[in-house]
Amino acid sequence: MRVPAILITMIALALSVLAPAAPFASPITEAATVPVAPSAAPVGKGLEAPQQMALALFYPWYDPGTWEAGVTASLPAEHYLSGDPATIQRQIAEARRAGLNGLVSAYFGPAHDNPTESNLRTLLDEGARQGVGISVLFEPNSPDFFPTPASQKEALWQVLNVHANHPGYLRIDGKPAIFVFRPRGIVDGAWRIDRDGPAAVAAWQALIDELDPERRALWIAEGEYYPYLEVFDGLFPYSIAWSGNPAGQLQRYASGVRQYPGKYWFAAAMPGYDDTRSGYSSTFSVDRRNGGYYEQTLAAALGTDPDGLMVVSFNEWVEGHAIETGAEWGSLYLDITRSYVDAWRGGR
Repeated sequence: MRVPAILITMIALALSVLAPAAPFASPITEAATVPVAPSAAPVGKGLEAPQQMALALFYPWYDPGTWEAGVTASLPAEHYLSGDPATIQRQIAEARRAGLNGLVSAYFGPAHDNPTESNLRTLLDEGARQGVGISVLFEPNSPDFFPTPASQKEALWQVLNVHANHPGYLRIDGKPAIFVFRPRGIVDGAWRIDRDGPAAVAAWQALIDELDPERRALWIAEGEYYPYLEVFDGLFPYSIAWSGNPAGQLQRYASGVRQYPGKYWFAAAMPGYDDTRSGYSSTFSVDRRNGGYYEQTLAAALGTDPDGLMVVSFNEWVEGHAIETGAEWGSLYLDITRSYVDAWRGGR
């Protein structure tokens, strides 16, 4: 997922008021150690995912201008504002209806109280109320939000010491889960590594050792560079739409993860893909086939006997792989999700 222009604009407007990073404390304390806005729900143990966990990636940054800009191949049933509590209430209700246990929300840290931070707090409150766990998809590859190692540490500190203590935060086997998109985006010293390889693995080892030395969180990386599993607890792929053989590709991913015993494998399923209106320099599309492609990838993902299902995604509209209620398809993809998830859980 590329960083939306609206968030980059917010950075430019707020540079003059950027506050210094908070000092780091022991990871995952019993209560938040920095002042935070009051939450509607008390600090608690979080929401535990079941063994057959079904999650979906979530994007919290839309406004009505998104729907009028002509950058999406399809449109949601409602032209919503992501920060509207009524929108978040509806989205979590839809996730629950689809049989999802959690939403993994894109996250750029607390800088400037950007939408990925402010809307995360509302998601956590509403998730706790409805019983849908909320986690973060940390995106370290953004140079606008994460130009330095300190900025990346600050964001992860905020997750570990503040959000992970919320009763709505997703836990897996008792640990708060942190998902990391494009882990090669980690900054080491003055340089962004920007390449999967031993240097990125070593940088993540040092960062996690510093922030979470007792490994009280569960760290899940995105991608197909399996040596990340020397440090991370699991892996998931972001996209399989590029493959002409999704079932075969998912089996190869699963086999790669299982070279590392005890690691979590999250299999991805997608309803289709279409970023041809995005303005990206390289675009492509995969026909949804009125739900047929989604059923194909769900069957392929669940056929790998995963530890968890990762739906990509709940509401990524610019890249054209949303499953939330759409103007074109109504609740079709929510209903398909529920059908496959129920069958998967009933078959174990």
